[in-house]
Amino acid sequence: MKNILNLIVLLFFFITISCKENHSVNRDPIASKDNALDSLEKNIEFKQIILKCSGDDYSAKKCISEKDKVAISFLEKTISITIKDIVFKANIENSGELGYQMYLYGSPQNNKVIIFDTFLENGHLFYTYFYDNTSIKYLGKKEVIINEESSILENIRINKNKNELIISFGNSITDLKFNIDKSINSDNTSNISISEIMEKNKSNPEEVTNHLIFTKDRNNKLQINTEILSYIQKNTTAQQNQYTLALEKYVTHEIIKFYDDKNSPWTEEELIKIIAFASNTTDPLHKKFWKESPDNWHNGMWGNILSFCYLVYPETLWIKLQNQLKKESYYNLPYLKEMISYASEFDKFGPP
Repeated sequence: MKNILNLIVLLFFFITISCKENHSVNRDPIASKDNALDSLEKNIEFKQIILKCSGDDYSAKKCISEKDKVAISFLEKTISITIKDIVFKANIENSGELGYQMYLYGSPQNNKVIIFDTFLENGHLFYTYFYDNTSIKYLGKKEVIINEESSILENIRINKNKNELIISFGNSITDLKFNIDKSINSDNTSNISISEIMEKNKSNPEEVTNHLIFTKDRNNKLQINTEILSYIQKNTTAQQNQYTLALEKYVTHEIIKFYDDKNSPWTEEELIKIIAFASNTTDPLHKKFWKESPDNWHNGMWGNILSFCYLVYPETLWIKLQNQLKKESYYNLPYLKEMISYASEFDKFGPP
């Protein structure tokens, strides 16, 4: 009888404990759902997608994946990425003279990672892009230094952990990490403020001037980030002029690519509009500041876009530019008409 009583007590104890555990598990279904979603966002692995490329092995002009509707091309320092109906175009500082390769990786969620790998004498420079099903984002560029040349991408592993993209190589090479939330989209929007972007890239202004101001949308139409231009206009001084000089350099290179190299991502009409918006920013700053600190403006020879058009292309661009500006009412830009007049006072020795 005593044994039976003990057995009943034990059974009652286990039933009570079981009910408490079930109650604890079922008490917060929302938290359980959140935990499940959180685990799904962690450690998403990307697998390489083989691209079909045309051109040389280490300098292909175009690579595609028909199945994934992806096309990547590189011509005269301009990379163009098309995924479905979304287009992203940007300038690459490294010309790829030592060679380059393009790589594509995909996740089960149909996200994509694009790596443009330009070869350096002692390593690689990776330009990295991320596609999230709605836009293509430029994550940034990072350098990988290697002591002994090998196919470092053979064992590459790419994982996404929440908002962080991690590129791992093994072989004692430091992982590359990118914050997806702090990236620039193909529609030229960002999750961080313009001030943060500009401050972050102050020592490397080409990251902004070559990639973020003049872009193309998914319909291949020119987009202009006037907020960045406004920032440059308000924050340039006689000494702090790195963005002004970088913008002038970018635009003059685009002019040369169009008229001399015959390789430009822009139409002539688009290029003139780029010149208009850029020079409305740079040229008044040049006029205001260069005499205050001549060394920082190369004795007045740097920082002015319209004078370059006037002196180098007097019979072609200069005439077409003035005609288009008049037709477009100078795009309602406040300084442009005055800067046209100022540019015509330059000669081969510099500003007036």
